[in-house]
Amino acid sequence: MFKFFARLFIKENSLTPFEVRQRYGELTGVFGIVFNLLLVVMKLITGLVTNSLSVIADAMNNLSDVASSVVTLIGFRLSGKKADKEHPYGHGRIEYVAGLIVSFLVLLVGVELLKESIQSIIHPDVIEAGYKTIVILIISICIKIYMFSYAHYAAKKTESAAMEATARDYLSDIFSTIVVLLSIILSILRITNIPFDAIAGIIVAIFIFKTGIQSTKETISPIIGEAPSKEFIDEIIRIAESHEYILGAHDVIIHEYGPSCRFINLDVEVPGNQDVFKLHDSIESIRQELMDQYGYEVVIHMDPVDVNSKTLTNIKTIILKEVEKISKDISVHDIRFASSTDKKEIVFETVIPYDVSISFEDFQTQIKMHLKKIYPKYTFTILVERPLSAQ
Repeated sequence: MFKFFARLFIKENSLTPFEVRQRYGELTGVFGIVFNLLLVVMKLITGLVTNSLSVIADAMNNLSDVASSVVTLIGFRLSGKKADKEHPYGHGRIEYVAGLIVSFLVLLVGVELLKESIQSIIHPDVIEAGYKTIVILIISICIKIYMFSYAHYAAKKTESAAMEATARDYLSDIFSTIVVLLSIILSILRITNIPFDAIAGIIVAIFIFKTGIQSTKETISPIIGEAPSKEFIDEIIRIAESHEYILGAHDVIIHEYGPSCRFINLDVEVPGNQDVFKLHDSIESIRQELMDQYGYEVVIHMDPVDVNSKTLTNIKTIILKEVEKISKDISVHDIRFASSTDKKEIVFETVIPYDVSISFEDFQTQIKMHLKKIYPKYTFTILVERPLSAQ
C-alpha cells in the first residue's frame, strides 16, 4: 500500500532528488500518524478494560510514535524551505533536529514506562485479560511489521537518518509488543503469582530506552558534523587524479548543511610549466564530474608543482621516506620551494590522523632533525594539519 501511494503522489521523473526525498518523508509521517493512532485506540481500550499496565504502556509507546510522526512530517516540510537571507545554505538540517526530537520523545516514554512498571511490581493489580487481548496484540505486531518495512524502505531509498530512526523505533515496538503478548499469555495461564505484566513493562521500557539512545547518537552526529567514509574520500581523489595534468589530490573536505546542500572542497597538484588555461579546463572537468555524480557543490584549489627541478624531486623522495619512518599513516603533500627566487627554503604540508599518537611539536622536531642531517644547507617549514575528512 505504501508503494502504491508513493507511485501515486511521488512522480520521481518530474521532481528533483531532494523533492523526492521530502515527499517520501512526508508520506512516511502521514502513514505513521494514521497507523499509530489506530494502534493507540486498540491498545488503550484493551488495556483499560483488562487493567493491564503492559498493554496501556504499549499504547502510550504508540502515542509517542504519533507525536514522532508529526514531528517527522513537520521536519521534512520545514527542511524543504528554500534558502533565504538569514539561511543562505537552506533549512535542510531541520530534518536532523526533527530526528533528534523524535529520539528525545522515545527516551521520555521509556523513562515514564519504567517508573510505572516498578510501581506496579510494588503494588500489583489483578489482570483480567482474555484471548481477545491476545488477538489484538497479534494484529498490532503485524501492523508494526508492515510499518517497519515501509519506513525502512523509505529510509534506504532516500538515505534519511530521521526516517531510519523512525524505522528502528518501529522495530523496537515489534519486540516490545511481543514481550507484552508473552506476559499476557503467562498472566492468563496463572502459573505463578509473579507479576509478569509489570516485568514486561520494564522490559518494554528497556527496549524503548535503548532505541532512543541509539537514535539520539545517530541524529546528533550529522548536526555536529561527521566525517565522510574513507571510501567516499578515496573515490573523490580517484576521480580527480584520473583527469589530465592532475599530479595528485589532497585535503578533501566535505561540508553538509542538510541533504539538499553539500559541498566538496579539495586541492589538486598540477605541473607549474603547463598553460594555465589548459589547467583550468582540466579542473573544471573534475568539478563537473563530481557535481554530476554526487550532486554536491564543488570547490577546487590549484597547487602548482615545480616539475623541472631535479633537486626538488630528489628532496621530495627523501621527505616521503623520512616521514614514513616516523609513521606510515602520516601523509605529505604540496612540497615546494618557499618562493620562485629563494631556493633554500622548502615548505611542505602534512596531515596527521587523529589516531596517530605523535604530537604536532614532536613530529616537526623529529622530521626537521632528520632532514637537516641530509640537507644542512636547506631550511624546512612544515605545516602540520589534522584531517578534516576521513583518512
